[in-house]
Amino acid sequence: MSQKKAHLFLSLSRKGWGEATLGIRIAREMCRAGERVIYFGHNSARPLFSGVPFEYEEVSDDTIGLLEMMLDEMVGSGEVSCIILCDFFTCTGVLSDFGTDSRFLSRYDIPLVVLDIWDCARTGFVMDFFLGKRKEIAQWLGEVPYRLIPVPIAHSENRLGAYRCLPEPVRLASKVRKHVRRNLGLTDQDRAILFCTAGWQQTQYEDEHGDRLAGAIPELLSIYLKRLEPQVHVVHVGPKALPWSAALGERYHWLPPMTADRFANVLGSIDLLLSANISATTTGQAVVSEIPVLVVQNRCNAQDLVEALACLAQTPSPELEEWIRRSLPLYAFRLWPLGFFNFLQPMLDHNPVLEAVRICELLDQQEFTQQARSLLFDKTDRQRLNFQQANYTSKLSQLPSAYEAVKSFLNHN
Repeated sequence: MSQKKAHLFLSLSRKGWGEATLGIRIAREMCRAGERVIYFGHNSARPLFSGVPFEYEEVSDDTIGLLEMMLDEMVGSGEVSCIILCDFFTCTGVLSDFGTDSRFLSRYDIPLVVLDIWDCARTGFVMDFFLGKRKEIAQWLGEVPYRLIPVPIAHSENRLGAYRCLPEPVRLASKVRKHVRRNLGLTDQDRAILFCTAGWQQTQYEDEHGDRLAGAIPELLSIYLKRLEPQVHVVHVGPKALPWSAALGERYHWLPPMTADRFANVLGSIDLLLSANISATTTGQAVVSEIPVLVVQNRCNAQDLVEALACLAQTPSPELEEWIRRSLPLYAFRLWPLGFFNFLQPMLDHNPVLEAVRICELLDQQEFTQQARSLLFDKTDRQRLNFQQANYTSKLSQLPSAYEAVKSFLNHN
């Protein structure tokens, strides 16, 4: 008997753990529905694929140049029923970097489904990067009829391709939570903040401004965090430790990237998620798990100290003013340190997801301190945000699952 045709997933970027995570969730849904999945994922994200219920093939920077030939053979053999790109922006960018015209993906006589994380019908195709730079999403995305739009971060209105993109909530038994916290060196009286960084946030950019703020933002956050109560600890999950031990001492705990199950245990054991990336998949996981989320963004564009001070609601502390002097010029961002501030504005306008998280401006030290303390120690405030998170999650139940959206596409092909 011949083997069932497969849905072929592609996530090709070494900087795309979030995109790979989204793809894995969709692939798991399809497997539960009895579908066959083959997933080509970049080897840098190997921990994410531990124990997955589908066929997994690693690709690397050395083999991406051969991808077109590999797909020609697989599709030509009749083994593949459709291609699912996770996601359009990162995959086409990687192919372009390796000298391959990504449009070859659309030439096969099978459906091409693309994950359109940014909902480009709203945001447009031009991203604001670093200080005054622009980057364009390949325009042929507009020609792709089958686009999956994950909610959140996209707006939750029900439209073609929009699907509920929330994992199962993390619910740890009290005994497990205490065990994880004990292993992190936390007592029952301590409060834990989780901060996550991805490979693309801890790297060298071909841009002096990106490199500067890649290091400067963690430095400023450490200034803020060290002023919190001494029982507040920071758990950092990322590819490299941040230089926070000097400011936080033994209250800083670094953990390298880990499997999804281990990360869920860490997430379920903390008291507050701090993020400098409004679109992070971890934010959605925290929201559905009713874990408070504080997102830091920066709307201040400043070439000099006068412009920076004009962004502030109050006189800065000496430490903040000195940090500003050393970090100028500043540019706006919603995804540290890339930017994306203007690009994401249309997506975030009137977006209910903003009711499920708290947003704080980077240069507002007083607001950061107040929000962090309130979400860590004020039971009433935590419950208020938890209620809003549960209400938002309930609204998303009206959207189809990713599998239902894909099947709808394929049934109309």
